Amino acid sequence: MDTTGYEQVLRKEGFEIPACVIALLQEFGGLRIVHPHAKVPGETDDFIFEVVKATFFTRNGWVKGNYSHRVGKKLCRVGEASNAHMILAMSSDGEVFGGFDDFLCYIGSSGDDAIEALCSGRDVREIPQLGQAGGWLLD
Repeated sequence: MDTTGYEQVLRKEGFEIPACVIALLQEFGGLRIVHPHAKVPGETDDFIFEVVKATFFTRNGWVKGNYSHRVGKKLCRVGEASNAHMILAMSSDGEVFGGFDDFLCYIGSSGDDAIEALCSGRDVREIPQLGQAGGWLLD
């Protein structure tokens, strides 16, 4: 898949775009998965790897600022989850994180692992605010 449009939007928003983000978008760009909600019987959940919509509707400052500082790595916006309530972001080493306002969590070690985690309802690891016990800091 041609990712030129995605890359233009991300650069315009000030994101650095690591090779793993381009690879994820080449493979899954535009993919929306609707699946049974893992924790609420009878409900559905979804996620999408769509950076144009994702960057248009949210405050990217959370990704480039708060979330990047908390994980100690620069993050790049890659999509949305939880019926568009959660931002999906990827680090240059391929790890995927999800955030909603002050809540931030580690979802998976790669795009494929994140898809498995999101579909299966696997427990995610919450990343505390900076200054809280267990918070991650930039070196």
